[in-house]
Amino acid sequence: MKRVESLRKPLAEFLPNGPSQVHIGLGKRQQEVADALGLEEHSPFYSAVWGGPETETRRGGKSLIMLPNGRLIDWEHYLSTMHLQSAIFQAITGLPDGAVICSGRPVLIRLGMALTDQCCQSGALYTIRFTPGDPDSIEVELKVTGVNLGDDKGAAV
Repeated sequence: MKRVESLRKPLAEFLPNGPSQVHIGLGKRQQEVADALGLEEHSPFYSAVWGGPETETRRGGKSLIMLPNGRLIDWEHYLSTMHLQSAIFQAITGLPDGAVICSGRPVLIRLGMALTDQCCQSGALYTIRFTPGDPDSIEVELKVTGVNLGDDKGAAV
């Protein structure tokens, strides 16, 4: 949680004053970031579209998904990524100007960013622009680089 709270100052200066809406994923990390940034005071909306409580892990060089109950499943058997892609586009293009989304990297990946992109990191802040009604017009701009919240070092990237 301390690493998440360390993001407060660099992120807060780029967040809109009085966001029009706040949307938060259901995962532990999304909740921690929302708490650290004080987003709860804006009567947020919650949705699994912005992130769920499952997490990716690697064991023996293999990608696995850990479900909330602790069960590990093969990445190939995890279909949420495919099922939620159109929902993410629809949800983003339906948001008002000045909305804040507290989500995870999977949302960015569905928007076309490669996980290997150096800017596709935890704790980063992006501006998303689009032409209403045109999901092909979505552009993602990095505002604040993230930190790797998944390792013990918390190094800036």
